[in-house]
Amino acid sequence: MRQKAGVNRKIFSAGFGMAHPMLAYKAEEAGTRLPRSNTRQRKSSQRCAACCAIAPKTLAQRVHGCLHCGHAALRDRNGASLVLIDAHAAQYIPRRGTPGTGVAA
Repeated sequence: MRQKAGVNRKIFSAGFGMAHPMLAYKAEEAGTRLPRSNTRQRKSSQRCAACCAIAPKTLAQRVHGCLHCGHAALRDRNGASLVLIDAHAAQYIPRRGTPGTGVAA
C-alpha cells in the first residue's frame, strides 16, 4: 500500500499542465508547429463532425448519432475528427521551415 501511495504522489506531481508548452517547444525545435483546438468552445463531444450540428448526449452514451444528417460514429472518434478538422482550418503562427507543410525546409 505504501508503494502505491508513492507512485500516486509522483503521478500527481508530474504537472500535466506543462504538457502543451513542452510539446510546443519540441515542435518549434523540429521546425513545425503545434495546432491548438479550443474544445470547450467547440464542444467536440457534442458536435457532429459531418454537419457541425450540436447533438447533446450524456457521458453514458458512447456512440454519436446525429439527428440532422444521420452521421454515426464512436463518440471519441467523432470528437477527434472535429479536433483534426480544427487543426487543418486553424490560423497557425508561422514557424521555421516551409509554411503550411509542417516540415522543416
